[in-house]
Amino acid sequence: MILEVNAARDANKMTLVNLSVVWAPNLRLLDVAGAAGGTVNPTEELKNVDHVSNAIHALCNHAYRQLRGTNARASHV
Repeated sequence: MILEVNAARDANKMTLVNLSVVWAPNLRLLDVAGAAGGTVNPTEELKNVDHVSNAIHALCNHAYRQLRGTNARASHV
């Protein structure tokens, strides 16, 4: 889905970096018990979300390169 939105980045201004930042908090699993008990450190959570964002960006870049390479080979066959 992220790659589909990125494909229309000229119209929606959502690059892979932007999409990664937006999706990371939603994909990050928060320690619900820790959050309810007040033991979650907000600074650590922000660092964790940043790590997730970087991972999403790297995975999407890798998938994009593979898809682009697959499409290029298919068009030459």
